Amino acid sequence: MGPRVATSLLALLAVGGGCAPELKPGTDRADASRSDAAADVGRDALSADLPRDVGGGTDAPVDAPRPTGTQRSCPDAREVGCGLVEIAGGTFTMGVADALSAVDGSPEQPRITVGPYALDTHEVTVARFRRFWAVAQGLPMLRTVAYPGGVVMVREGVTEPYSTLSLTDRSCNWTQAAGTREQHPINCIDWPTAQAFCVWDGGRLPTDAEWEFAARGREVGGLAAGRRYPWGDEDPLPTCDRARWNLYACDGDDGTETRRVDSFAPSPDLDGARIWNLSGNVYEWTADNFVPYSGAKSAGCWGAAPAGRVNPVCNVDPQGARSMRGGSWFFSTLGVMRSASRFGANPGGMIPFPGIGMRCARTR
Repeated sequence: MGPRVATSLLALLAVGGGCAPELKPGTDRADASRSDAAADVGRDALSADLPRDVGGGTDAPVDAPRPTGTQRSCPDAREVGCGLVEIAGGTFTMGVADALSAVDGSPEQPRITVGPYALDTHEVTVARFRRFWAVAQGLPMLRTVAYPGGVVMVREGVTEPYSTLSLTDRSCNWTQAAGTREQHPINCIDWPTAQAFCVWDGGRLPTDAEWEFAARGREVGGLAAGRRYPWGDEDPLPTCDRARWNLYACDGDDGTETRRVDSFAPSPDLDGARIWNLSGNVYEWTADNFVPYSGAKSAGCWGAAPAGRVNPVCNVDPQGARSMRGGSWFFSTLGVMRSASRFGANPGGMIPFPGIGMRCARTR
């Protein structure tokens, strides 16, 4: 069994600036536009003067307030993978009516309201995570994180991402020293570590509702609300014209399964609204427990709510599976790629998560 198939099986076991003006949102970016600057990040960049004051050493909620527009992991805001999009929030219908059109994303949840927040323009890169890991062992253990709709418990320490074992291992992007994958998304990372990174960086993981609102719930750049994908209703081609997906039909960059975080034109391609790779490349952890939208298990999180729900966050089981969004390089099913789809995975454990990464949000 080849290494690509083996790491794919592990993935299944785990489941429980600028833009070239001629590119339409979601289309592949030319290699010539990519910068390899992040690959030059060495140990000298991981300086000891990085702030070490973020973390929940007590049971009091923490939300690590930071100046608007800053990311602690981005000392140079021009670095590939850095940037924030301000989202005004609003009310939308979460999920879809047709269960066949989005995996675990039905029935519809009407009148879901999210307040204003900011979202990372890109998936968190290896380079950004490396700056956190240089100081992570000296930070207090994160216990709780404040959200507009409640408090999310963590109560687990950070774990180093699963690392590439050999030159033939394509799945995990983390390496002990900076290398060729610094502009790729960090993956093979568990949920507590992802949440701890986001708090240290000045934010938190997005909620399920915030993630979906950014991908399909807001009307922006000529894109209507309720669309199938972040770029609209057009299905991506199996050859990865709009997103990195479909394991055997196209390839990743730099000897790995993923593409660099700026590899596809953002959706939408509009000043102040550009978000890259919400669909494809790697799944992205959210704050919520993975709870069905209907049935007895939905109580306390989802289901019928005549008045709707404001800033919902599902946190009924601190040890339970957490929701992840956006599809990944591994899957070849269109339903998984759609913005209403949800999957769940255990928050920690010994099995790596090669198809899961993250991006962070900030309460405004």
